[in-house]
Amino acid sequence: MLWLFTILFALASAFPFEGEMMLQDRGLPGFLSCFRPPARAELPRVDLGMTRYVDSHVFARPPTEQQLPFETWSESGPGHTMRFRAWRTPVRNQFFEAMVEVHIDAPLDMFISFGGTAQRQGRFLGLEIQDNGPVSQSGTSDRTRRIYSFRVGPNHQNIEYWMTGRWG
Repeated sequence: MLWLFTILFALASAFPFEGEMMLQDRGLPGFLSCFRPPARAELPRVDLGMTRYVDSHVFARPPTEQQLPFETWSESGPGHTMRFRAWRTPVRNQFFEAMVEVHIDAPLDMFISFGGTAQRQGRFLGLEIQDNGPVSQSGTSDRTRRIYSFRVGPNHQNIEYWMTGRWG
């Protein structure tokens, strides 16, 4: 009889309480949550103004690392490093492309959004555009780098570029 109470107690302690989600941080269902490792510390979110980086580097093709070295994000730390570089293409047929390349060295993926906004200029509408997606974690993928880009037309000036990201 004691073994029955022990099993019931173990199951009850692992079952989620009200307000607790059935899907835990590491993807285990609630009834297995007593077996999961403790949750990791929250890593800081990325929130960078990219205007000076994009506007000051103009390349017709993706630059080499010697031409445009990566910059390390100021809040990178032991176990989670994010490096980036940004540029734009020269104006061709009244359009140019804004780009950012992100490289991470971490056991986690990172979801990045790179975008640009511009105010309305006379009769021309403003600009609100972005490209987003994950950068794969290092060690499990050979794609720890990713380039995000979008095309900008001739009617937009004074564009503010930004990049946000969250670890996941």
